[in-house]
Amino acid sequence: MYSLTYFYIFVIVLCWTLNPFIKKMLMTKMDANEYLIINHSIVSIVLIFYLFYLLTKKRCNFECLKKLSKKEYMLAFVGGVTTILATIMLMYLVSSKEVSFVMGNVQPLVILLSIILGYLFFKEEIGTNKAIGMLMIIGGLILINSSKMKK
Repeated sequence: MYSLTYFYIFVIVLCWTLNPFIKKMLMTKMDANEYLIINHSIVSIVLIFYLFYLLTKKRCNFECLKKLSKKEYMLAFVGGVTTILATIMLMYLVSSKEVSFVMGNVQPLVILLSIILGYLFFKEEIGTNKAIGMLMIIGGLILINSSKMKK
């Protein structure tokens, strides 16, 4: 079971590592807004094919939509808006800064905030190993940014 989990983690990390570099290369020929529209158009086309696949395999029927409350619909809307907002800002940063600098700051902060929010709102535990890991992430961020702080 864990080997499949680690394989999925590897694929996610690989995709999330390559994606900003792909964005940076393409945004030498187009601006962030143009890239956003082209990228999301391609994603939408792929999602439509995936939807047809799920429907033919009877793995998706949208009955779950009837169970959602107004609050949950609003959460879904906010989730979509935050995805687009973060994408636009990330594309701007990736096109104007070093990808290794941007992602070297964004990803560790995502990890830290995820641990904190998980603890505060979802009753997830922060054991000794997580606490030590959080301190190491903070130390790594300080080291990565120490040359920028001196300027």
